[in-house]
Amino acid sequence: MRWLLAATLAVAAMGQSPRSYLVKLSVPVSAKASKAGDAVRAAVISPESLLNGYLEGTVVEAQPGPGAKLVLRFTRLVYKGKTTAIQTELTDFVNSIGHRLVDEEEKAVRVEAGAMRAEGADIRIDEGAELRVRTIP
Repeated sequence: MRWLLAATLAVAAMGQSPRSYLVKLSVPVSAKASKAGDAVRAAVISPESLLNGYLEGTVVEAQPGPGAKLVLRFTRLVYKGKTTAIQTELTDFVNSIGHRLVDEEEKAVRVEAGAMRAEGADIRIDEGAELRVRTIP
């Protein structure tokens, strides 16, 4: 019963103010290979009150370069069998080997208004990359 109360409070808190999540990407994505509408999923690492939950969403935009752009949007929080609608934007990430703001080929990627952007032709982020996202109204 305590876990249900904790889960209810954690989910209820989402509606009160922007909330940050650290998640581990479960599928690879790239500006070249992904398409708008492709499903994305990520396991929740933090907050710990939602551990074993996950976020689901889609690729919103995948634009190869030069000037590659990749936008992911998570729209559902799934925790203990319950689904809650959310909207998120990316604020930071590390690639699958723990290097911050570079893709899997170690090419620089910046985050602007929730979008990953790079000077090159592609942005490739593998399964296991950790993304910091925040909820948006």
